[in-house]
Amino acid sequence: MAATAGYKGDVYIIDDSVAFSAAFTTEATTEDGVTCAYTIDDSDKTPWDINTAVTIAGYWAFQEFALDTTSGADSGLAATTQYYFKIAVDGGAATEYDITTGGGTVTWANVVSLMDTQVTGDGITVEFIDGDVRIHSDDVTASSDIVCSAGTTGTSLFGQGSVPAVASLETVDYTDIGINTVNFGSSGIKYATGIVQMTHTGFTSLTVTGKFHTIKQAGQFTSYNLTQNCNAVDITDFQDTWKANTPTTKNYSLSLEGFYNDDQYFTLNASGIVFIKLYLDTTAGTGFYIYGVSGQSISVTPHEVVRESLTFDISGGIEYFS
Repeated sequence: MAATAGYKGDVYIIDDSVAFSAAFTTEATTEDGVTCAYTIDDSDKTPWDINTAVTIAGYWAFQEFALDTTSGADSGLAATTQYYFKIAVDGGAATEYDITTGGGTVTWANVVSLMDTQVTGDGITVEFIDGDVRIHSDDVTASSDIVCSAGTTGTSLFGQGSVPAVASLETVDYTDIGINTVNFGSSGIKYATGIVQMTHTGFTSLTVTGKFHTIKQAGQFTSYNLTQNCNAVDITDFQDTWKANTPTTKNYSLSLEGFYNDDQYFTLNASGIVFIKLYLDTTAGTGFYIYGVSGQSISVTPHEVVRESLTFDISGGIEYFS
């Protein structure tokens, strides 16, 4: 069987000499591949204040071709042929555009490049994202909208080759785009690492606004014990042979142990909210981030080293990092 060697843990206190938290505004993010997880680019502006809502901006309404392909795959469009299509953006009237394919195989990359060239400057962008062609509005307000329709001057682009008919396009409006609360818990945010989980991929201009903490290390410790507890309520009936319980709320408890002569532990205990990293491997590559409020005890055995133990009520759950 595989085994993991415990590594270490670090404890930080929130530096309230620079205020409890500081604001950050429209900070750029980067998506990790096509995971829909967007991480703030400026890592110095983490961890985020869990008491402040994180807002997002830089997303659009869009329509997609509903493909699952590669940019180099054949689109099925004929070579050296003119195609027409119409797009209405942000509630405006539809404008007709046309593209003319080159010789040889017409790839999806060719189609995207030709279409994007035609719509540039009109508040529209055409991109190849996550195996699909996306046509989106460049606007970032609630009135953002995009509507594609068939060209009428000549052969319509839609419905030709592997390009879907207009009725088969997938439409996502501004109000459909937001933070995904499925994977990261009810908030959809990893406050410790500065990540938001979105409902869609490919938002290259997504920004975040909120508040972050300035933290400073308050020592290390010799061991820790992290326990998940599940509270239960007795629901046994008179006629039951076996006692019955039903699970209710969950919580985590954490205890740390260190040496009494580490003065930083007194600072830690007096600091209120603390920020803790627990590492699960020797490369410090995996582990947990935790916010907690501490209590303190001291263990004294005659002629032995005095040890100090800190116990924590954990606020806001825990976050796994890797």
